Amino acid sequence: NGALTLNAGRDLLVNAAILDGAAITLTAPRNVLFSADGAVDAGSGNIGITATSGNVALGALTGGAITVNAGGSITDANGSGVNLSATSAILTASTGSIGALADGLETSVGTLTLNSANGSAFISNSQALNLTSVNVGDDLNVSLPTAGNLTLNQSTPTIGGNATFSVANGQLIVPNTGWTTTGNLTVSATRIVDSNSSATVSLTANNADLTLTGAVASTLNVDFNTLALQLSGGSTQTVQVTDSNALSISNLSSNGNLTISTANGSDLTITDTTPVSSGQLTLNAGRNLVLSTAGLNVTGDLTISADDMRDSNASSN
Repeated sequence: NGALTLNAGRDLLVNAAILDGAAITLTAPRNVLFSADGAVDAGSGNIGITATSGNVALGALTGGAITVNAGGSITDANGSGVNLSATSAILTASTGSIGALADGLETSVGTLTLNSANGSAFISNSQALNLTSVNVGDDLNVSLPTAGNLTLNQSTPTIGGNATFSVANGQLIVPNTGWTTTGNLTVSATRIVDSNSSATVSLTANNADLTLTGAVASTLNVDFNTLALQLSGGSTQTVQVTDSNALSISNLSSNGNLTISTANGSDLTITDTTPVSSGQLTLNAGRNLVLSTAGLNVTGDLTISADDMRDSNASSN
């Protein structure tokens, strides 16, 4: 079959399946709207969809490389069905968002570019994913609920809000130069490594919530204001966290071997009143170790190095 191009005068409505073994292009000056049963299957051919001033409500797209451009938002029209099946995809929502918190886009792609400079982006991908480029004005939420690693190719992506990465059975891979965001960072993964497979990585964010489940080693050189840290890899999991400034631990749960350090002259504060540590916990404060008024009570081994140890009312202990 030859290439197929459909141009609408106003809105383009897709209520059934469009099948072609070559490139498929859909263009409308306003909206491109799929019904729940609407689909485009180009085989290994490329798909291009453009809604110049309006929204794209996606059904199921299958192709080689998929490009979707919306003047407004890109939304999900087929519920839990897969929206994109392709080797790569580029999604641009000029004035809106890509997916929604309550209904993100379901994808099965190898590489993905996200552009929503005035909105958020919510993606659930069913395979290993390279997130090649991100320009998001608000929150970014990318999950891999089944398998595969999530690779972040940019060291300093543009994310106006908070970033959440959930990798159920794989690693979060960041550039070997580190990864930086100005908002909050939430990660759930087996571990965090860099693109050279090194277990030593650099991360910068406002506040961070990290859940690491792998029975492996990780060394995190960070710059966070507060950190919530959950480790469940057991006795063979060894994690070192070193903050370049002061650090406050808001939640701590570990059954592995954990070392937390702050830079010389910087306090390490534990605000969690019921921290859980059944493994080895080492706290190296660059200046003071500041505990909640409830103190620190853990069941595993505890090692402390600090100029002084005090509670949050500034009384020495």
